[in-house]
Amino acid sequence: MAVMCLTWTAALRDVLLLRDALCLLWVGGWPYGHAAEVGAPLTTDRGTVLSDQTYDVVERVEYTENGDSVVQWLRWAILIVVISIIALAAFAAISGVFTPAAPRTQAESVLLRAKAAVKVSPGSGQAWAQLARAQYLTGDKGRAYDSIAQARKRVKDETILWVNNQEVDMLIRDGKNAEALKKTDTYIQKDVDLRIVADAANKAKGISPPLETQDQRNQTTIQLFLMRATAEMNLKKYKDAVVSYTNALKMTPNAADVLTYRGLAQLKAGDKKGAKADFEQALTYMPDYTPAQAGLKAAGGK
Repeated sequence: MAVMCLTWTAALRDVLLLRDALCLLWVGGWPYGHAAEVGAPLTTDRGTVLSDQTYDVVERVEYTENGDSVVQWLRWAILIVVISIIALAAFAAISGVFTPAAPRTQAESVLLRAKAAVKVSPGSGQAWAQLARAQYLTGDKGRAYDSIAQARKRVKDETILWVNNQEVDMLIRDGKNAEALKKTDTYIQKDVDLRIVADAANKAKGISPPLETQDQRNQTTIQLFLMRATAEMNLKKYKDAVVSYTNALKMTPNAADVLTYRGLAQLKAGDKKGAKADFEQALTYMPDYTPAQAGLKAAGGK
């Protein structure tokens, strides 16, 4: 708000200066043909008082009663130009050309931060994935997919896995489940290959990656299996979804939500016994988990 007030104050000052300049052009100069005294209040023969900022740089202007036609034409031309400039400046101020509008929503704020992150770390798959997600969630799907394509050219390390997951997520959101399923086949194999390379490199160096890094890495793999299962559920491939959820559970066996997802898939596949076991196990980890309670009831449990 303070910036806008300053902007409009400056605009008003400029308009006043232009008004005084136009007065000089219109009346043909200072009245009575005498020299203008610097700092003294001046009034034209039409009664217009001119501001100090306009006449303090003027030392002498001759007043001519009968202006030449060429001079009159020039005055009109300059007047039109000045009015055009004022109109353009006003439009620019209102539309935010000179002072871009601040983010209007949390999603737009996230988008700005994501863009900044990519500029700072153009080789980071995490940064590109966050940018694509922010673009997608703000409705700019075309640029989101473009960001995925750019990331594949710039990201050269295992953080490309974050980019892979983001692409699959967008495909599922767009209802392209079959395409998402094909992508996960490729990306799961890529995940395995990168793990083998990373493990071999760490073994050769005699080091182990930090636990935090390992956990982040595992989360990308778990997320990929879960998204694969989601696509399979949407395509009514319930038995395949059970397998995908099982692969995720190998990395996070105590996750009540994943156990519940697998239970629902087994229920859809007609395996009430397996579904009941999953729901019951989920409730041992999280007794008040409503989806598991509802699933257990649907499977015929108590």
